[in-house]
Amino acid sequence: MDVVLRGLEGAVSAEDAGAAADLVRNMGRMVPALEQALEESARVDSKEADNHGI
Repeated sequence: MDVVLRGLEGAVSAEDAGAAADLVRNMGRMVPALEQALEESARVDSKEADNHGI
C-alpha cells in the first residue's frame, strides 16, 4: 500500500494524495466488515434452509 501511496503523491497534488490515502485506509477497514456481513448472511441462509427442510 505504501508504494501505491508514494506513486499517488508524485502524480497528484498533496491534497488529492491525502484524500486517496484516506480512501485506501477506509477501504481496508471495510473489507473485514463486509466479510463479517457475508458470513452472517450465510449463517442466516443456512438456518432458513434448515427450518424449511432444504
